[in-house]
Amino acid sequence: MKPVFDKDDKADEVSEVTFAAPLPENTSFTIEVPRDLKDNVGRPLANAGAFPLKVATGDTPPLAKFAAAPFGIVEAE
Repeated sequence: MKPVFDKDDKADEVSEVTFAAPLPENTSFTIEVPRDLKDNVGRPLANAGAFPLKVATGDTPPLAKFAAAPFGIVEAE
């Protein structure tokens, strides 16, 4: 999956990264960042050694939908 960057971010400074939803359930991913990634004052990541980082999604939670007013959706964990 490719990340989506905020269109207001500058080319050399990113404040947020998102991924198109929904993510596939029960899927493994690897998060990779550039080795020389630094914050906006030049500090390296404190956890740089954790990357590439293996992560995974779980089951999609069940939804309870209420059709009466007021309408609502409850996601159970």
